[in-house]
Amino acid sequence: MNDRSLSEFADDGDEQDASDAGGDDGDADSVDDTPGELLATAQFSPDGTPCEKCGAVVVRRWHDDGQFVCADCKNW
Repeated sequence: MNDRSLSEFADDGDEQDASDAGGDDGDADSVDDTPGELLATAQFSPDGTPCEKCGAVVVRRWHDDGQFVCADCKNW
């Protein structure tokens, strides 16, 4: 698996600012971008971290059912 820079996936300027998109009426049902509510989908630890399910020490863990687990424990 090759690591890639996020800039490789960036749009080339065709982005539309959310304030220009229209249709945003300020509903209470809108998505809350509060930093405390965000959750990473994966973690990288160069020195290794134990899998929360099996305990194997790995450098990459993925979020799965409320835990960060190794690739073998991840329900893909």
